[in-house]
Amino acid sequence: MTKKIEMDAQIIAVRDQLQKLRDELHDGNVYQTLGQRVSHIILNTRRRQRTTVTLPPDVAQLEEWLAPLIAKDYHVTHVSQADLDLVLPYLRSTDYRTRYGLALPTLIRFVDSGVLSADQFRWLALQLLGPDYLFNHILEPVNRGAFGRAAATRLLAVVMEYENNHPGTVHLNVDHFVIQIATYICLETDTRGFVTHSGQLTTFSEMAFLMDRLGAGDWLPRADKIFLMVILFERLKQLKTPLYNGELTQISSYLTTLANRNVLYESALLDALNQWPDLGGFPSLEDSNTSRWNLMFNGRRLAGDLCFQLDLPKRIQDNLMRRMVL
Repeated sequence: MTKKIEMDAQIIAVRDQLQKLRDELHDGNVYQTLGQRVSHIILNTRRRQRTTVTLPPDVAQLEEWLAPLIAKDYHVTHVSQADLDLVLPYLRSTDYRTRYGLALPTLIRFVDSGVLSADQFRWLALQLLGPDYLFNHILEPVNRGAFGRAAATRLLAVVMEYENNHPGTVHLNVDHFVIQIATYICLETDTRGFVTHSGQLTTFSEMAFLMDRLGAGDWLPRADKIFLMVILFERLKQLKTPLYNGELTQISSYLTTLANRNVLYESALLDALNQWPDLGGFPSLEDSNTSRWNLMFNGRRLAGDLCFQLDLPKRIQDNLMRRMVL
């Protein structure tokens, strides 16, 4: 068993600030200023020096354990805690086959088959939402911890999909879940895409997939869906590296689907877009650097991808078409 990682004090501070904002939003006090206050939290987060990332054991241990399971085509009626303890750490592997070919598909089958107990679902979610996975080395410059963060986000989305299809069976704590996801979105900055020898790094694609699953079901209150959407917007607005691997197409699909669920979400999306003042614009010569251009192109790509969504609400499409520099 690997030594557990303690939650960083700065992550706890960000989480506490977001919890205060969430409480105020539920009380109806910060709707108009939510984006500005989230932006302030993001801008005041300080990065740490890079440290060594602890990786899972050699994959031979996982392959040996999986061999009889694969022979039975994953037909299982019971999953023990020892099984989960063995497989879960391999989500942090930097080897694409181990991460997305062995560990993640196995855990997804466990979730989808319904063999996990309510206690196991809770245990799994708490592990994924914690410092060993969702926040593993997140405050440091680009590092190998991002692979585990992305895989954990995907598995959380699968858990949410199961809850959407089987309401009330997962029994997760909504308050804890929302604030951990909100904190993760605020802090994630790794947009590398393909990484040699490790495969595709899909942090923001997995984030979009999770947000879509959260938006699709009735597990979250409307205020929390708006809360998470606004935080995602503020995170995108502050990214200084490019998103060009299809993440923004996935995000725009999620935003469009959510906006069509209720006019309240549509209005919240329109407000968030209006608070992105230079969406579709170009930086001035005196304010021109790589980060500034990346911010601009991320905004233009998002606006363009939204406009290509066939069912995007008309008033949002009209807003974007007026603002975009074509």
